[in-house]
Amino acid sequence: MVHTKKLSMMESRTPSLKRFAERFQMEVYSGNKVRRRIKGYKPLPVFCSISDPIDYDMRSMVEDVPCYDIIVPEDKLIDLVDTIDDLERTIHQDQHARDVLKNLREDERVRQDNPAVQKAYMKYLMLLELARK
Repeated sequence: MVHTKKLSMMESRTPSLKRFAERFQMEVYSGNKVRRRIKGYKPLPVFCSISDPIDYDMRSMVEDVPCYDIIVPEDKLIDLVDTIDDLERTIHQDQHARDVLKNLREDERVRQDNPAVQKAYMKYLMLLELARK
């Protein structure tokens, strides 16, 4: 791997990026590669074919993004993967908690709007409490 220049990528980025690189003991070098990737584009309408010139310009669908060479010790790479896994798990748990709260609020609204449902719910809670004893 040929490194052209060790980047002080932190000089143009946020302090959080610098902390990130320091935490995982990363060395970042300017790369000599460019990654071509698809931008967020809208699919063609069903009545369009690829041969139609309408809104089908490949140059507007892709972008070239400069790449960097990153050197990170193996143990820090494993730590990074574990951190990402923990973050994804936390995000999933947070979304689940939001969904539960949304359902609880909706249930409460239904009980407030329907006195018969409220009465049945109170009986349910009483029976549930008796069953627990």
